[in-house]
Amino acid sequence: MASSSSTPDASQQDNSASCNQEEHIASERDLDDVIELLDPTDLQKLFDALNIEYRYLKRAKKGAATDDADQRVKAVFRQWRKNLGHEATRQAILDALLRCGNTLAKDTLEEKWGNVEQIEHPLFGNDLILLRCREELKSYYISSLCKIPLFPGDMSKCVDLKDIYTKVSIVMDLPTPCSSIRIPLESHEEIFTRKTDDGQFYTRLLLVGPAGYGKTTTTAKIAYDWANVIDSPGIDSSLSDIGLLFVVNMRWVEHTSNLEDAILSQMLPEDTEMTKELLRSKIKELGDRVIIILDAVYESDRELFNHPKSSGSIVKLLRGNIFALCRLVVTTRPWRVAEIAKACSAFTRLDLSGFSSEDVQIYIWRFFRDDEELRGSLLEYMSQNALVADVSRVPLMALLVCTHWRESRAAEIPNRIGHLYDAILNIMYKHFQSKPRKLQASKTRGKKHLRFLKLKKAKTEKEAGIDFTLLLQHLGKMALEGLWPPNNRIVFSVNEVADPEVVEEACQMGLVSKQEMRAGHKVLPIQGASTSTAASSNTTKLAFFHKSAQEKCAGEYLANLADTKPEEFQSRLRSISTIQEALSIQLVLRFTCGRNPEAAQQILQRLVEIFRGISSMVEDYYQEEVLELDDTLMMQQFMELCLSCNYEAASNDRFTGLLEDVFVRGMAYFLGISSSTALALGYYMEHSQPGDIKSLKLRPIVHPGDYIDTTGPLKKLYVQYQHGVNQIPPDRMQSISEEYFSRYEGDVYSRIEDIRTDAPGFTVTLIQMWQRCQDHDLPTPEETDISPVINALQYTQLEALDIADFKFRDIDQFVEVCGNGHMSHLKELNVRSIGMDDYQTERLAQSISCMPDLEELDISHNVPGRSLEYLAETLPTATSLNKLYIQYMGASTEALDTFTQRLSDFGSQLIGLRMDGNYMNDVVASNLESHLPVATQLEWISIGMDNVSREHHNQLLLTMGRLTRLQQLFVYESQYPDDLLESIADVIPSLPDLFDVVLDVETSTSPEVSSTSWQHFKSKLQSVAGLQNVQLSHIALEKSDFMEFLQLSREKGLAVVRYDINCVPDDVAVPADDIFEFL
Repeated sequence: MASSSSTPDASQQDNSASCNQEEHIASERDLDDVIELLDPTDLQKLFDALNIEYRYLKRAKKGAATDDADQRVKAVFRQWRKNLGHEATRQAILDALLRCGNTLAKDTLEEKWGNVEQIEHPLFGNDLILLRCREELKSYYISSLCKIPLFPGDMSKCVDLKDIYTKVSIVMDLPTPCSSIRIPLESHEEIFTRKTDDGQFYTRLLLVGPAGYGKTTTTAKIAYDWANVIDSPGIDSSLSDIGLLFVVNMRWVEHTSNLEDAILSQMLPEDTEMTKELLRSKIKELGDRVIIILDAVYESDRELFNHPKSSGSIVKLLRGNIFALCRLVVTTRPWRVAEIAKACSAFTRLDLSGFSSEDVQIYIWRFFRDDEELRGSLLEYMSQNALVADVSRVPLMALLVCTHWRESRAAEIPNRIGHLYDAILNIMYKHFQSKPRKLQASKTRGKKHLRFLKLKKAKTEKEAGIDFTLLLQHLGKMALEGLWPPNNRIVFSVNEVADPEVVEEACQMGLVSKQEMRAGHKVLPIQGASTSTAASSNTTKLAFFHKSAQEKCAGEYLANLADTKPEEFQSRLRSISTIQEALSIQLVLRFTCGRNPEAAQQILQRLVEIFRGISSMVEDYYQEEVLELDDTLMMQQFMELCLSCNYEAASNDRFTGLLEDVFVRGMAYFLGISSSTALALGYYMEHSQPGDIKSLKLRPIVHPGDYIDTTGPLKKLYVQYQHGVNQIPPDRMQSISEEYFSRYEGDVYSRIEDIRTDAPGFTVTLIQMWQRCQDHDLPTPEETDISPVINALQYTQLEALDIADFKFRDIDQFVEVCGNGHMSHLKELNVRSIGMDDYQTERLAQSISCMPDLEELDISHNVPGRSLEYLAETLPTATSLNKLYIQYMGASTEALDTFTQRLSDFGSQLIGLRMDGNYMNDVVASNLESHLPVATQLEWISIGMDNVSREHHNQLLLTMGRLTRLQQLFVYESQYPDDLLESIADVIPSLPDLFDVVLDVETSTSPEVSSTSWQHFKSKLQSVAGLQNVQLSHIALEKSDFMEFLQLSREKGLAVVRYDINCVPDDVAVPADDIFEFL
């Protein structure tokens, strides 16, 4: 019975398999199998057997097989499949091979296909139209989108994206109740794996990056990764479950465009079975399994959001009105972020910051994969030229630098962006001239056009330059009209260029490409084809190979306009009225300045006029932390634009008077200065009058956690949590902390004790403890080359220099400048945490004698060596110095012993001393007890009490009571909470000017304070009339004492009360008063 029942089942399975094989419609992979197996002759026979017209086959397979040829053959197959519908099966191909006598090929394919049953896709079933659409998208991404030209604009020389792609740095802005936290991502894949607190994926992402930072390449890599996992279920990828992924090039999109039209015209073949209605339905059906990438929104129609007829589905998608479940990624340049944010529903922002130094080297290795000599010589050149290395951290510039190195055979690389583009475009033009060209028919025969009809190569560099310049001029007018505010066009009609030969030359050169738009579909770029070949029903559009190339041509035209049509030039400049407008064309202005010094002067005059018009914003900028970060960066970008225009013009001292207004009261402040900006700033400093810049401040933009700064962004970010910390759920605070510090776990967590992970203030507690660590032990940001600024210091008469926390190369050079007498006018010097080693710190300490006017010195957070000993010897001669910061230097007890013994020699001139964070002991404490009283002018002091005995702890605190002018008293890391409160209570009545007190207990010590000690402290606290700020760190009061503290704080009218959130009694609500800040 069992035997008889099994036989029908087996027969049924065989029949089912046979049926599946016969009805299995040929997939994209099946077509690839056929094309790979058969040579052109066998393909021709197969086409005959299938009754397919093969008129394109000879052209497709002429010469060596290429990817392009394979695609043409596949297109023929697709047409056959579309015509036959469900009859276009694997079996039909096998039968045709049998009819044409190719049994070997038939058997090979039958064996291969016979082992592959037609089973339902695990996620998308047997929806053949959807599965074919996925295959078509895969084909487009692999064969077209992910082909990278090794020569700008020349699509005939491409490599696969995978062979040259190098990751760029991406940072995600995570929203918080008060601000945002910036989290660096490991790679682009992490974009689609991160989830919100409630476990949902981020569905609307805004990828922001300046020109050339890799926005388009990143989106192409996402598409490439998806294309390579859609048929590989075994691969673990964040994209494995994605049904459809679309990358829409927004340069071809208008304000009335529909998403479905854009997808059909840009990505899918003409013979696709997908229709607009089906596409819309599939996108809705798949929901969050669809990723839509709108690349380069900044290149789209300027009226995309503002036009009254902006009713296309792309605008609705951006506004969140349709396809709400889909995952949307939008890329843009920074200048258009505000417009997108205003017009669209909320996005989570991702910032591209280019290559790291290591990534630049990886990119060069991949670019010169087969040329070890050029690779090695370029890496060596960059090791000696930090500016080029820094410029190459912009991916597009890395491509241009590598191209220049390859084509010029290791010639020197220009250090101005205009000159670098000149070199690259000249290389492109020579490359074009070396190729054979055909004379195109032209109805125009004027002398002007004969330049472009020459068949011979240019005989001299001069002749080539004339042709090249004229070509740029012809394209430049169109380019400028497209870019000038309020326009933002980078796609043009061929009719916008008066001379058709210019279009032909520019296309063959690779500077622009033509796209034929037909019946809503975009066909492949026409490489070197004449516009006369386009059918009358088609529209042919032009686009530059990159927007920066358009900006270069626009700059060439604008520079010429200043000479030929000065009134029109002036009219254009007057039309720029805001910082945003100026920044949107900053490359155009820089290129113009590099070409025409007279135009540069007028451009700088206009920029300064705009600067004067925002005087209140300028004042806020120089006050720091008053402006929002985005406004601060916008202001800085504008200042960098002014400096860069001056540098590109190679003006020497010609325009320095114009730039005086940019540096209000002689102050120069830059947040996150790049090496290229440092070059422009150094150039200005070198050629300006000695007193034009009196104060220079450089600050890094790094993620909190890359450096420690108790007064800067790190502290500021977390202070914003303090008022509402009790309203933030504990799990939210903990998740923020773990997210934020995960990459520093080995460096930070290992040194932090007693972390109460279940407390609402976990994040704040963690950051407070972290601030106690010595920052030179923590991960540091990459160094920046500011050597041009360091070199230029000798030409200035700086009175204040602040480069705290700034990591830069050539510290030796800086120390040498300080020791050579070039900083003799300096009154303030802040070099906190710049990474000086012991030898450099010692040399800087010795150079203080060369700064007779120095009043304030901060060398905290540097390796001290014997610098404190040298300081002790030098300070008596530095008669003007009255403020000294030597915190967290890890100084030895011997060095501190020497320093504190000499305190009597220079202490009388000090009004401020901060020396907490160093290793204290009884010897040092005893020295301070003996010599500190000479510092009768001290108004503020901070000191650490770790490793000090109770006797000396209390005696040193009592000694401070003799400093009757003290206004601020900071005591850290006390091991005796009760003694600390009682001793301070005895001291503060003798300090009538005291308004700020910080008392901190060492974290490993029990924070509990007896009620007796607290009552003594409270009684004395009431007697200090001018007290405004009180901070108690790691000091825990009993409930009744804590409630008294709250009441006393309100009664005395204190401005700020800071208290450790973890020390608040459990059953006491955290007060919501404005005066309370919780640590």
